Amino acid sequence: AALAATASFAQSSVTISGLIDASYHAVSGNGTTATTKLNSISTSVGSATSAINLNVLEDLGGGMKAQAFYAFDPRANINNSTNGIGRHEAYVGLSGGFGNLRLGSINTASLLANGAGNVFGTATGGAYANTETAAGGQIRFNNSLRYDTPSFSGFSANVTYSPGNKDATSGGAAPQFTDVGLSYSNGPLNVVFSSLTRSAYVAQDALAIVSQVGSTVNGYAAVTAGVKTTYNLLGANYAIGNAKVFAAYGDGDKSGTGGVDSKLARVGATYTMGAVTLLGQYSELELGTAAKRKATGLRADYALSKRTAAYAGYEAYDSGATSANKINTAMVGLRHSF
Repeated sequence: AALAATASFAQSSVTISGLIDASYHAVSGNGTTATTKLNSISTSVGSATSAINLNVLEDLGGGMKAQAFYAFDPRANINNSTNGIGRHEAYVGLSGGFGNLRLGSINTASLLANGAGNVFGTATGGAYANTETAAGGQIRFNNSLRYDTPSFSGFSANVTYSPGNKDATSGGAAPQFTDVGLSYSNGPLNVVFSSLTRSAYVAQDALAIVSQVGSTVNGYAAVTAGVKTTYNLLGANYAIGNAKVFAAYGDGDKSGTGGVDSKLARVGATYTMGAVTLLGQYSELELGTAAKRKATGLRADYALSKRTAAYAGYEAYDSGATSANKINTAMVGLRHSF
């Protein structure tokens, strides 16, 4: 749906779009609790992230445009949660022949690289939190600045910078993040590389951490000190007829859970037969010297129209521990985009 509004010197357009995904999950395995094993309407991502997007564009002339973008997360309301409506990406920006400059909470190159090499993205099937996030990947940062170059023969680059919290009243500084991305897209081939660096940082109000771990100090959450970390991720996909193959490799220096080195490998594929699309993927993650984490995902989508699909899927996650290591998730759901 599109609405038009006219300002004094320029014309703005407001576009509303989105996707709603609701799924019914059955969780089992020795790594779950009695509560999480119950069948439930899922508050997590079924086959795609639910969002309602407001996109405002203003033509400034001379090939330059201003943009304001805000994505709401309606899942709490879909699932009758007491939580309020959440937020995804939100930013304002300028674009033109120089590229695209945005300020706000913008998706990182790390997320784009994951999308290029992950059949399921952040949805059920890829065990995103237990693999990609645990290895060091990040979706977005608040108060960040991102610049994207124009595309040259399929090549483009971007850099995202988040300065962290520098408020003196907090007694310290939160980490700074810098994420550099390189992309290539030409015909059936798509490749994205990202290098995400988190600076070393001191604790926020060190004295308070001793006595008030987990509480807030002067309005800021107490945060322990951290070392410099780096997480590099290469993701790619290639279309062959009705099939598409995916692969990704990640390497982190103290970027993993607990500040240990991480190595991630992932392979997957999709195949479309008329209205049916089959998806499958296998991932392995090494965190320090711990046993490998493994995740296998399968899903079948049935397109009821160009914008509506029903699906059924399964995710098997193994933490590699000797006990309480397995979480199995079966789901059915429906999504609609508009």
